[in-house]
Amino acid sequence: EDEEEEEESWIGEKDASKSTTIEPFVLGETKDILAVYKPANLGFHSEFSDGLVKKLRKMKEKDERFYECENIYPVHRLDKPTSGIVLFATKKSVANSLSRAFENKRIVKYYVGVSERKPRKKMGTVTGDLKKARRGMYKLMRTMENPSKTTFVSRGFTAEVGKKENNLRFFLFKPETGKTHQLRVVAKSLGSALLGDEMYGTARKSNSIDRMYLHACAVRVPKLEVVDEDEGGGGKYETEPFQIVCAPKEGEYWGPVDAFREWFEEGMDQECGPWFDDISLLRSTNVVA
Repeated sequence: EDEEEEEESWIGEKDASKSTTIEPFVLGETKDILAVYKPANLGFHSEFSDGLVKKLRKMKEKDERFYECENIYPVHRLDKPTSGIVLFATKKSVANSLSRAFENKRIVKYYVGVSERKPRKKMGTVTGDLKKARRGMYKLMRTMENPSKTTFVSRGFTAEVGKKENNLRFFLFKPETGKTHQLRVVAKSLGSALLGDEMYGTARKSNSIDRMYLHACAVRVPKLEVVDEDEGGGGKYETEPFQIVCAPKEGEYWGPVDAFREWFEEGMDQECGPWFDDISLLRSTNVVA
């Protein structure tokens, strides 16, 4: 389900020049799952500097209360320029269950993005194979051998940066598949490359923007069955449903937080029933059932 869970590492020269502005932090934790905020421009694995996983482990070494669990096990990841929610399992047995749930599309994720261009259509579904192109890029094909699928809605909004009012487009994406660069390619295919996307947007313009405007803002994990081999007896148990909503914390072009709250009301992550019941493109079902 994760938009970039299969991603191969690729760093463009300009990507490397943008740095993180905040440190990762914990969003929520149960005995099975740890959710953290990954800042934009922080790689998942260490390359020239510490990646998210190493940073989190170092922060735990400095302060053992940073998160409760002893170990963290990655189950999906985000592209380097993308910010937002990343889930870790607290045990290998839970990691196996979470990985299967991602593969079987049982975990629902939502992303928000910003573009300065109006899309060819305001809402809808984009499907098609993603084929590797030049310079680490991907392109959307009309073929349907192993297609990506994304549903989305969008609307116009105004963000004041400095003393200038910018008329922009706010996107809410619900990826049904987890292909490399999927949402970035979808935005480009709509004629609305994401603001600050140096790979798929206009390089000259993007280089002057503080970050790429794509953020993993919500995740819904249903009850999962775990075979707990760690206990030695191979006992089975069910995890509690886990869901979290998190607005972006970095970037001047997101506009007022009201723009985000129009889609994700305060306390929405406490709602275990259907979300977006009146918008079929975004609807997700009960996480308890």
